[in-house]
Amino acid sequence: MLIVIGILLVVGLLGWFALRPWLVKKFCENATRDMLENSWVKWSESDYYNACLKKFWVEK
Repeated sequence: MLIVIGILLVVGLLGWFALRPWLVKKFCENATRDMLENSWVKWSESDYYNACLKKFWVEK
């Protein structure tokens, strides 16, 4: 039973680290769109996107 739990834990962690950059980029695309529509501070689209990526430590 412990072996199965260990295998699932390892597979889950590997999946998380493999998918994390993709998930963060999707989140940042949506967050950038929302900020451009709703923010009173006007940055460029790339500024918002880069700030979001930097916050989550993901390379472009």
